Amino acid sequence: MKKNGLSALALGIMAGMIGFSFALATSHADPLTEDGGARASTVPLGVGSGLRISNPFITPGQEASFPSGGAVGTDPQGFDLGDACFGSALVRYITALDGVKPYSFTPPAPGPAGLNLGTAGRLFGMVPVAAGSSTLFNATLTDAAGKTRVGRFRLGTFLCPIGTFRFAHNRLSDARVGQDYITNIEVLGGAITTKFSVVPGSVVFNGSAVTDMESMGIRLFEDGTIAGRPIKSGTLNFIARAQSTTGAIARNRTNTAPDQPLSISIAAVDNIESVLGTVASTISGSTKRPGRDIFSYNAVVNTNGLSPRDLANLPVTLRLGGKTFSTTLDFRGQARVGDLRVAMTGPNKSLRISLRNQNFSTLFGTLPDQSKKVVVVEVQIGDKFLGTEPLYYSVVNRNGRYRLIYGLYRSRQIGGLFQILSVLGDDGFGGTAFRTKFLISQVPDSSNEFFGNPSGATINIGPGFSQSVPLFRGRGFFPPPGIAAVQLQPSRRIGQIQTYHLPSSQTGVAQSKDSGGNPQTLLLGMQVTTDTLLFKGAASQKIFPFFQH
Repeated sequence: MKKNGLSALALGIMAGMIGFSFALATSHADPLTEDGGARASTVPLGVGSGLRISNPFITPGQEASFPSGGAVGTDPQGFDLGDACFGSALVRYITALDGVKPYSFTPPAPGPAGLNLGTAGRLFGMVPVAAGSSTLFNATLTDAAGKTRVGRFRLGTFLCPIGTFRFAHNRLSDARVGQDYITNIEVLGGAITTKFSVVPGSVVFNGSAVTDMESMGIRLFEDGTIAGRPIKSGTLNFIARAQSTTGAIARNRTNTAPDQPLSISIAAVDNIESVLGTVASTISGSTKRPGRDIFSYNAVVNTNGLSPRDLANLPVTLRLGGKTFSTTLDFRGQARVGDLRVAMTGPNKSLRISLRNQNFSTLFGTLPDQSKKVVVVEVQIGDKFLGTEPLYYSVVNRNGRYRLIYGLYRSRQIGGLFQILSVLGDDGFGGTAFRTKFLISQVPDSSNEFFGNPSGATINIGPGFSQSVPLFRGRGFFPPPGIAAVQLQPSRRIGQIQTYHLPSSQTGVAQSKDSGGNPQTLLLGMQVTTDTLLFKGAASQKIFPFFQH
């Protein structure tokens, strides 16, 4: 059946939350012009800028190819991944900031010997025996907007003396308020049973002591992973401890003292986006019946077009409360073995996790009734997907029974969040009309931690469309061309944008007959002015065409 104009967009927007079809179109129409106050910028802002690799730079004198250090003006810059022993297994992370997620990392062919670099930036494998004083390789970072950066990465490799037990790093990747942060620390001479922790009382933020890292939106897990989404800009200092099962404590990287002082430099808020958007979660248990606690979780994920079949047989890792839990997906995107159960629908859809028969009483059982608790949740699917989020739970704790509750629509979100929920499209004579639903969130430590009342927005779609629109109580309806309607609902943490038919020359989304059935990337950017803050977000979503009959 042929569908024209915006009539097709009226079909089941709620159905788009669980599945959508997308009709792609193109047009060679003239650029948008002013009409009734809906104005197209003469210089389109585009979506995505400032993409950079955020690992610590190679220091001067550390590597012959960068005698003055890795902070050079052009690619490839040089980045330090720490030390590694010949013949040892390792996991390291290449990290990035800004641009538009999801990121994709690719090594040169054939790549570093013995090591593999996943598309999500996870470097893993076995260090070749007698590899030399360093292992060097280039890797290319590409964001969803097609921006690229090339880095030169260095592992300091050597034969470790018997009895070595020290940290492999002394510097960590940079972070930014409102953006996912995932890296790790490792030790030389350690084992899989080595446990990492933060020395009590060592956490300092901007010169002042704070209770723990997790209250700042970041967590060090027992396996050495550091994950979260920072909520304030500045410098976070802490002392990390690595301890073996024998009780031995690892020395610092210079091998002069036990434990390792570390710091994370956190830049101020900029474009906000995540590949993991939590919708609802609960943690429940009882101090009187420990070992029966339950964690339930429901999120929207952006897997960059990967379907559950693409993720089949990959391990799923959940990090929560300092601990790590793992299972493996089947061809349907599900795992139903043991206490950890996972179900994915996709691509770019929902993720449900259930974790049973746990003992969280020491973490949550003593929290005061009606208090708040920040808990960092991190999800990893093979080496293809990494997402993390600090959640602001409300605590109910009565008579030894406790329940932590998070709901996107009723809870304050920690850090930044801007993610596309669904996209519907309709082909027409002038191009494609879009209706996009998305998650939004305020960012604490802006001018005010609450999102406020939206009074205006500049909306970017694709590489070339930009329009500024006035809003009244977060809403506006506009004459053609360009944006048709905007509805921002800060109280529900959700928004919606509807457009008139836009030419593909501006959106970058091709006509169905020209796309060959291949997925394409829709880019969406927003700059919203409210009475409390200036919100900037950039997000992407893979979209798939269907052919009209």
